[in-house]
Amino acid sequence: MGDFDLVLRINEEIKADKDKPVLQQDLYSLDDVEVELLCLEADDLVDKYMQQYRAKYAGQFERPEIFDALVEEYRKLMRRNVREFIAAARELLDEGTSWGDGDGI
Repeated sequence: MGDFDLVLRINEEIKADKDKPVLQQDLYSLDDVEVELLCLEADDLVDKYMQQYRAKYAGQFERPEIFDALVEEYRKLMRRNVREFIAAARELLDEGTSWGDGDGI
C-alpha cells in the first residue's frame, strides 16, 4: 500500500473514531498568552492521539516524513478550531458588554 493510501486509511479511521479526545480546559481569560498555551495543549493532545496510528502504520510508509506531515496537518486543524472558538467567544463577550447600554436588549 502506498503512502497516499495509508494517509487515506488513517484519515478514515480518525473520522470513524467515536472516542476521539476532546480538548477540555478552563479559560479564565482570553488573552493571547492563554490562547497560545491552549494551542500548545492542543498540539500535545494531537500528538498523544496520533501515537496509536504511528504505532500501527508509521513503519508502512515508504517516506516516513509523510506521516509526520499528516500529524502536523492535524495539529494545524486543531489550532485553527481553537482559534475560531476563541474568536467566537470574544465576539460574544464583546456583544454581551454592550447589552446594558440602554438599547432595550
